[in-house]
Amino acid sequence: MVDAKDGLETRSRTGLALALLALAALVLQLAILVDVALGQGRTVLHAIGQFIAYFTVLTNLFVMLVAFAPWIARRGPVLGFFARSSVLGAATSAIVLVGIVYHLLLRETWDPQGWQRVADVGLHYVVPTLALVHWIATRRGRRIPIRHIVLWCAWPATYLGYALLRGAATGFYPYPFLDVPAVGWHAIGLNALALLAAFLALSAGVRWLGSGTRV
Repeated sequence: MVDAKDGLETRSRTGLALALLALAALVLQLAILVDVALGQGRTVLHAIGQFIAYFTVLTNLFVMLVAFAPWIARRGPVLGFFARSSVLGAATSAIVLVGIVYHLLLRETWDPQGWQRVADVGLHYVVPTLALVHWIATRRGRRIPIRHIVLWCAWPATYLGYALLRGAATGFYPYPFLDVPAVGWHAIGLNALALLAAFLALSAGVRWLGSGTRV
C-alpha cells in the first residue's frame, strides 16, 4: 500500500480537523452501541465487537490515524507508515467509497434518529468530504505513481476477507451485499468485483485530483 520512496505528509489544519472530527464521530458511535448493548443485557465487549465489524468504522479509524500521524513529533515505524502520503491516498479513496456506497445503497435501509443520526452523518458524509478536501489541499500538483491505485486495493480487499471470515465464525454479516447465507457465494463474488471496480475508479479519480494526469 505504500511506496518506499514516498514522502511523509506535513502538518495541516485540515488534517487536524479531519482527525478530530473522525475521532468524535467514532466515539459517539461506540457510545451508542455500548448503550444499546447494555440495554439489551449484553456486554461492552459485544458492542466493541459490533463496532469493529463495519468497514465504515474501520475506515474512519484509518482516516483518523493518517490525518493525525503527522502531528506526532516522534514517529516510530508504525506512525511513520501512517504519515506517508500514499497511505493517505488509500484512506481517502476508501472513505470516499464509504460515503458513496452508503448514500446509494444503504441510506434507505434504516432511519437513524437523535445522536445516531449525528454519528451517521459524521461517519458517512462529513469525514469523507473533509478527507477529500484534505487530500486535494495537501497533495495537489505532486506526482503520485499510477501503480498506487492498485496498491490501495489492499485495504478493502483485507476488509472483505476479514468480514467473510468473521461472518462465518459469528453469523453476523455487517452489510446485506456481503451476507453469504442470504445471497450466496455467487452473488458475493459479483458484489466484490463490482465494489473493486468502483474502488479502482475512485482511486484513479483521487489520484488525478492529487496530481493531475501525470504517470
